[in-house]
Amino acid sequence: MNADKGGKFRQVEGGGCMGGENRQFTPGQKAPNNGVYIEIGETGGMVKDPKQIELRAGEAFPECSNQNRKWSREPKPHH
Repeated sequence: MNADKGGKFRQVEGGGCMGGENRQFTPGQKAPNNGVYIEIGETGGMVKDPKQIELRAGEAFPECSNQNRKWSREPKPHH
């Protein structure tokens, strides 16, 4: 972890948090993995009638149906 003595997290070199992948993507960004992605709202919540796309790693995300939306990996179903 990258916590300072006060227990607060500091930004690591490279500009981001360590561990895990980015969970929200904007149009034009490249997909990190093959998979199905869905539109989400600007706060990360679900939206009514979201677009759903399938991308391969390295493909660019298309425009969203609303400028305030982003793309997120479709959650895997829980069994």
